[in-house]
Amino acid sequence: MRFCRHLYCSESLKKRKRKIIWKIKHNAGQISVYVITISDRADEQLEIFHSGQLLQRYYKIYPPCIVGIADGYGEAIELIKCIAQEVYQKTGGLDIKRYLKDREGRL
Repeated sequence: MRFCRHLYCSESLKKRKRKIIWKIKHNAGQISVYVITISDRADEQLEIFHSGQLLQRYYKIYPPCIVGIADGYGEAIELIKCIAQEVYQKTGGLDIKRYLKDREGRL
């Protein structure tokens, strides 16, 4: 898996952030963890899915770029709201995908 250097994390996971990243990298299941990734589709910006989906073979061949982790789907939505607000404040627009790619410089 690829993780952004500036990984967004919901408040409830901040203390366990390193452990959760390690578990995702080592294919350990986690019940309530959702990941936010940059979408490969041209018409979408971000995607949310359960961390268990990363165990599928497809994601081993085509690893997504994880930009955020959240405890539950609701917190993932809130985290995307925070990301969108940050992008809007810094750029005046809502091209989240371009902002994150420029910020990382390697995606």
